[in-house]
Amino acid sequence: MYLEEHGYKNLDTLYRDYDVLRKASSDTRKALKDSETVIKGLNEQIHYTGQYLANKDMYQEFLKSKNKGAYRKKFEAEILLYESARGWLKTHAEDGSMPSYVMMSSRSIPSISFILSSVARVMLPSSVHVPAGIS
Repeated sequence: MYLEEHGYKNLDTLYRDYDVLRKASSDTRKALKDSETVIKGLNEQIHYTGQYLANKDMYQEFLKSKNKGAYRKKFEAEILLYESARGWLKTHAEDGSMPSYVMMSSRSIPSISFILSSVARVMLPSSVHVPAGIS
């Protein structure tokens, strides 16, 4: 009775469509998790790149100063932030060296096409019947 009312020919088609929907749901969750991981990594890189660039001039002045001890004492927080950011960027660079501006700017933030392709991967095949009232 329920099967006929909702457009299913038999129980097998209901189970087949359920399996397809379950897989699509699982694929969507995985794509979302992968996107979150990429975005988290990019956010960290943006944070440390900003910290690095904001304190780079101060650090260059520190290296040129005649009295490094006094300069470090006066600008300790900025120097520590710079060194921390530099260390993070080096450890997360592919070859362990300081990433160049060209390399950092070539990393792309997930585009709308990336997001749409993630959604397209989980769109239901036309063979799956979706009962009326379910969207």
